[in-house]
Amino acid sequence: MDTRVLFYVYILNEEHEVDGILAGWEEQTELRFYPQDNYTVVVMELATEWENGLDELLQGIRPLKRGLDELLLGSAIVLISGGSDWDAGLGRAGQLTCRSPVLHLELPGGRLARMDWGWPDGRAYYIYQSRPGGGIHQLDREFLISELPLMDANLAKLDQLTIFYRERRETVSAEKRDLDEKLSKVLYQHFVPSGSDREVLEELEQAVNNLSSAYGMLAGSYRLMREGRYVMQEQIASFIKLTRNHKSVFDKETVGSIIGGYDHEIQKLRQLEDDLQDSTQNFQAGIDVVRSRIDIMMSRKSLELQGRSLVFQVAAGFIEFIIVAYYALSLWKTVAPDPFHDHPGLMFFIAIMFSGEITFVTHLLAEKIQGEKLDRKKTVVSLLLLAVTLLAMVYLSLAK
Repeated sequence: MDTRVLFYVYILNEEHEVDGILAGWEEQTELRFYPQDNYTVVVMELATEWENGLDELLQGIRPLKRGLDELLLGSAIVLISGGSDWDAGLGRAGQLTCRSPVLHLELPGGRLARMDWGWPDGRAYYIYQSRPGGGIHQLDREFLISELPLMDANLAKLDQLTIFYRERRETVSAEKRDLDEKLSKVLYQHFVPSGSDREVLEELEQAVNNLSSAYGMLAGSYRLMREGRYVMQEQIASFIKLTRNHKSVFDKETVGSIIGGYDHEIQKLRQLEDDLQDSTQNFQAGIDVVRSRIDIMMSRKSLELQGRSLVFQVAAGFIEFIIVAYYALSLWKTVAPDPFHDHPGLMFFIAIMFSGEITFVTHLLAEKIQGEKLDRKKTVVSLLLLAVTLLAMVYLSLAK
């Protein structure tokens, strides 16, 4: 490998013509493409001396970054040190990049260091130095060209996901605190009511609507946080899978140092999930409490209305009884005047009986029309009595 610099570019797979942007680079260097699920990794070998400064390198890649614009997921530069002094090369890389080494890897034919975590300005830096006495080992070359780019691109995507879900987590946490405070205020207000029953009922119904809306917001936030945790866990699993072919380089401790910050964010998402679940349960309990209060007030209103209805029913029944008795006596007296003169007390009693039975039967029929179950025994007895009374009235009217 004659090159002094490797340049990795991670381009999102969108409906854009990326080839046109990279066309000029194909004349300068060979381009290697590694398509992934939703992005493509491009590796370039640049014959650029970097020990005297990075200005020429950065100036050369700046048009590429501008051309890719929002399609750029991230990038990385691997500086190849030609010297035999590892510490000197590491120090020079630190001066030029203004970053400190945070990860040291022992490769089969040399050393590799990551300069700082993250992708400030959308770019990461590595420095590689082969062991004294020879060129770059073939295994190291394959690793730097075909495997490290995929690992770094995976971590770049994971970093973007972490930033995205961290911002969402902070927003959701603030919203959750506000909603929890509102829940406390709503419950306090409606346990200490003021105003007329109608006003209190309207306030309670409005409170149920507000609590239901808040419940929906919390449930949506819970799903978002859970989705974020799953996506980040899948991305970490993908990175770990890439390291399995290099267990001697990426031991458990090394992998832990790389993904530790992301694991920490996942734990925060999980904690917020639990908190949101508790809040949704609290809001559901709050909704149930307010609805119970509404049900109690409505039951009380219903009992009051039933009491008034019973009074009206009794009054209506009595009026019906008087009207039926009056017309029954008047009609009977007109049709059969003689029995009234001979047996006035008996005729009056039978007319009163007839009026009462008619009123009772019409009451039973009204209950049946309203959908209530008809009491068959009462109905049969009432109709029999009514029939006997009618027969008695006919008999007395015809008797001489």
